[in-house]
Amino acid sequence: MYVTKVKLRNIACFEDLELDFTNADGKPRMMTVLLGENMAGKTMFSKAVCLALAGETAQTILVSRPDDYHRQQARGLSAECRVSIEGGADAVFVPVYPNEPTPAVRPTLRRHNVVGYGTNRLALREDRVDESRLDRRIAPYESLFDDRPHLLPYPYARFTARMVAVPFAGSDDPAVDEEAAQIASALYQHRSDSFEEVIRNMVGDKVTLTETGSALGPLFHFDGFDGVDLAFGQLSDGYRAAFTLAGDLYRRLLDMTSNPGLDDPRLISAVVLIDEIDLLLHPRWQRVVLQGLRDAFPNVQFIVTTHSPVTSLGAKEGEIVVLKREGNHVVAKTDLPSVAGWRADQLLVSDFFGLPTAVDVATEDRIKEYRALAARSTLNAEETAKLHELAAALVLLPYRLPGIDRAAIEVGLQDAEQLAKAQALPEAERQRRQHRALEALRRAAEKVVER
Repeated sequence: MYVTKVKLRNIACFEDLELDFTNADGKPRMMTVLLGENMAGKTMFSKAVCLALAGETAQTILVSRPDDYHRQQARGLSAECRVSIEGGADAVFVPVYPNEPTPAVRPTLRRHNVVGYGTNRLALREDRVDESRLDRRIAPYESLFDDRPHLLPYPYARFTARMVAVPFAGSDDPAVDEEAAQIASALYQHRSDSFEEVIRNMVGDKVTLTETGSALGPLFHFDGFDGVDLAFGQLSDGYRAAFTLAGDLYRRLLDMTSNPGLDDPRLISAVVLIDEIDLLLHPRWQRVVLQGLRDAFPNVQFIVTTHSPVTSLGAKEGEIVVLKREGNHVVAKTDLPSVAGWRADQLLVSDFFGLPTAVDVATEDRIKEYRALAARSTLNAEETAKLHELAAALVLLPYRLPGIDRAAIEVGLQDAEQLAKAQALPEAERQRRQHRALEALRRAAEKVVER
């Protein structure tokens, strides 16, 4: 079950948006990265798609204020999110109030295999997990709609994942019970191994989990950490967040199967939406997180959002969509080049992120001031000194500004220095040298690109 197309009509900031989720060969695209400034609708897009796939029951529970999903400029008009599914009927989300007349377009009754994660990916306290009290109708995607902790704590998820749907015969025949026990033991081990592989893929480190049999739970051994074994509670927030997400998703996938003999839930196809995937991740992790998700869950179709150019570098050709506000609605830019071979700073000043410059604000101000002075036809002594000061600062930057003519600046500064040292020069020669120095600095200014 994979998404092939999404249509949004009068949903929040989306007036009429259609996005294709297939590759050039027509097959579903397994990774989509949504970029865009704040208020560009990335989270709302994810919520609308999740609600359509979750079905009518989840929509009724999670959408307490339908107005939040209606485009303000389209009050009174119908609104819907329609999700096309490979080989199946469309899934639909229609934001309506309980007492309103039945809409012409009915929301989807069926619940599809979908999991959603919001920006608050906190876990429930392990000693307070009571799955019998969790609302299974919305548990797989509740964190996308609610800021409170909803994820299963990692040690709990890992332990219970090995036990879910394991068959126990409970028979009067000892032979049957023996066979059931052997099956359970094999499933237990297979799931333990696959769970550990998921963790390694997610964090990009060589991690080994060792059972302790104590209240600490399994110990994590990291290659390169001088052989230190750490309990889950001793890990950094970043590691715990990554493991919690991986563990929760592993369990959610396992809960979707009706096959008690399934030894690896990674075989299950599903759609997973993750808002701001780069949260709590060091750039080293951000570079590999998309590929880590692909490797960890090869049959999952991911739709993620990010504000990180480093994370975006992990996207393959055609996987990035930029949402952008134009007036009172949002449009999607999909005709984007491949990011293969790009640097993160290049992404920042491209159509992917749209920043005017990748330098710090102070340097940007110096460049603007330099250009403004160099553009003047005449400068007094104070202005000339300031121009030389700014030029020297640009030449001494620890990196090369694309397009800046360092040679021209150096020529101009050298001429100015020689002129300052010259004791007796004819006025005509002094003016000629001043002009030459200024022209060199102007030529450099014309080539300065604030990136």
